[in-house]
Amino acid sequence: FVRSAKFTLQVPGPLSFRDPDNLFVKNYIAYQTLADLRPYVIGVVRGVEFEQELTAAGLRVESANNVSLNIRKVLANRIDLGISAKSNVLYNLRQGYSRAEQGRIEFLAPPFREEKVYINFSKLKPGYQKLTDDFNTGLRAIKRDGTYQKIIQQHGISPN
Repeated sequence: FVRSAKFTLQVPGPLSFRDPDNLFVKNYIAYQTLADLRPYVIGVVRGVEFEQELTAAGLRVESANNVSLNIRKVLANRIDLGISAKSNVLYNLRQGYSRAEQGRIEFLAPPFREEKVYINFSKLKPGYQKLTDDFNTGLRAIKRDGTYQKIIQQHGISPN
């Protein structure tokens, strides 16, 4: 049983990462704080944990069932910007959008938020320690031989 988690008390070695949640737009918007985004409609994926944070900050939020719908809405000027992990946006752009459409989406800085996410193996599963050790050994090996870097570049991920 493998799952991702935001917090852990015991960390057994090298970890994976999750890229930050980025704001993506068609027309660049300068911002530093959430308050700077009050004039805009922000697209989120329905049920994301930060939706309440945005509405509590007085921002106008519109939910969609997936990131691809928010990309379509940004391109059609139905929302001003969307929020998602940059790798997720880039993956969706490569899968279903023309090069011209891909070129119209840009990412704002700073990221909306950054958080570490870890790979965890349940201690309830027999052999979890071997699984953890094998995972960490494999991760070190692909980092050493350059495979790791190729994978993150292929998928547009920026490790922190």
